[in-house]
Amino acid sequence: MRRTFVNESVEQFKVTTEMNMTFKIDNEDFKSSQSLTNDRFFRFNKVDSKGIADLVCEDSNYKGTEVIDGETTKLQDAESYDSSYSAKVNPLMVITDIVPKEKPAKRTEEEEPSSPLDDIFDALNISTLAYQLPEKTVEAGDEWKIALPADEYFKAGQFVLGKFKGLVKWNEQDVYMIEYSTTATVKPDMSKLAGEGEDAEIFKGAELTGELVERIVLYLNPKDFSIMGTTDDSTVNVQLKLEEFEMSYEIKAKEESVRVTKS
Repeated sequence: MRRTFVNESVEQFKVTTEMNMTFKIDNEDFKSSQSLTNDRFFRFNKVDSKGIADLVCEDSNYKGTEVIDGETTKLQDAESYDSSYSAKVNPLMVITDIVPKEKPAKRTEEEEPSSPLDDIFDALNISTLAYQLPEKTVEAGDEWKIALPADEYFKAGQFVLGKFKGLVKWNEQDVYMIEYSTTATVKPDMSKLAGEGEDAEIFKGAELTGELVERIVLYLNPKDFSIMGTTDDSTVNVQLKLEEFEMSYEIKAKEESVRVTKS
């Protein structure tokens, strides 16, 4: 399977996301949920002789609500969920040289600054790995592996498992279906991630363990292998032990995207 990119081409998707979060500290639970919608654009430019293109993934028009203790409110800063980036992409939809969009500074004095936990949750976003197409010719039932980054977040030797499900009916059209799944262990060195200053003192001697369970499905146009839609179901469990207390996070999320531009 290979993509053929066209200069100045655009693929637009409608995206919906549901998240349920449980935060526990000293055995006391705090729960919240969020519902988001947004537009997503894939913009392809500067296609070279090898078929490699410049890619801009742009998220915009965020809208959402949040429920905390049974009270529903409109999210005041839904744009903070913006995961836009620029990158290079090859005909196998391998995305490299990712540069995240710089988010505007909107923090007030009352808001808490970012912490190493923010970096960890960002690192657990592996969705760009699951846009990849199989390198060889595949038949229904064939499987392959994509290695997870061997970095300060993931334990070495872990992978995402890809499986070609063949031609299926989706949204009243025939599409190819690819499923990616992983159960990955996270165990970073918190003292190194904390750096210097106040965070270094807070996370001194801290121990963090966690697990990511994720299943991503791609629905592809059988003619040009472009993405027609996706589903992404993930569960993140993180336990953090500090000198004075323990805390844990569980985040369950489901994202669905449906293409609205013609292939």
